[in-house]
Amino acid sequence: MKVVCFDFDNVIINDSVSCFLSLVGSRMEKLKIEIDFLQDNMEPRKFFRFAKKLAQMGKGLDYESVVSMMLKKVKLTKGVERMFKRLKADNHKIVIVSTNDGKFIRRVLEKEGLLRYVDHIYASELVVKDGMLTGEIRGDVVKTEKKGAVKKVKSLFRTTEKNIVYIGDGLTDIPIMKLVGRSVLFRPNLITRAEVMKDRAMRRMERDGRLFVVHEDNLMHAMQFV
Repeated sequence: MKVVCFDFDNVIINDSVSCFLSLVGSRMEKLKIEIDFLQDNMEPRKFFRFAKKLAQMGKGLDYESVVSMMLKKVKLTKGVERMFKRLKADNHKIVIVSTNDGKFIRRVLEKEGLLRYVDHIYASELVVKDGMLTGEIRGDVVKTEKKGAVKKVKSLFRTTEKNIVYIGDGLTDIPIMKLVGRSVLFRPNLITRAEVMKDRAMRRMERDGRLFVVHEDNLMHAMQFV
């Protein structure tokens, strides 16, 4: 049995950050936050600062209204359902590891009929009071650069790092990729690919057959590396 961990944005669904910004940000705010996102992605340890900034933009909004509008905008990546079904047929566990809001992730999976395949969701939480977003975000996942998920998965499924597979798309996934048995970069952009090539540990993982890259726009192409 393996535990296959998936990033959510740009792996399971399209970019929900852009969807959120289209709902809450003016044109200038959106441009600035996207620039900050790019810069903070270059330094994953600063990502929590970006996440807090993004959460603050939603302060005072009705949580259910935001979620309902985003559910209409987000789309599943091709091949997700097929891969989930195949993994469960092979008796593997499925975990979502994301800095996105856990309740939103659950709602997306419910809407798409995929929640029944997922064994655990390790995510952040947008704080809601009286139905309104407070502008706060909390959760270990944004503080630990997702690395905290490894300890949780090992404890939850009584497994080792060797039996954990991680599938992600960006620079914020690199810290956790270095800790697990094997990893898949799914549709990485040029910046991510360039940074990986500069990272000695990641290059060594690639040479050792522990890091793989999928360029195709279909998640099922990652299945061969599980």
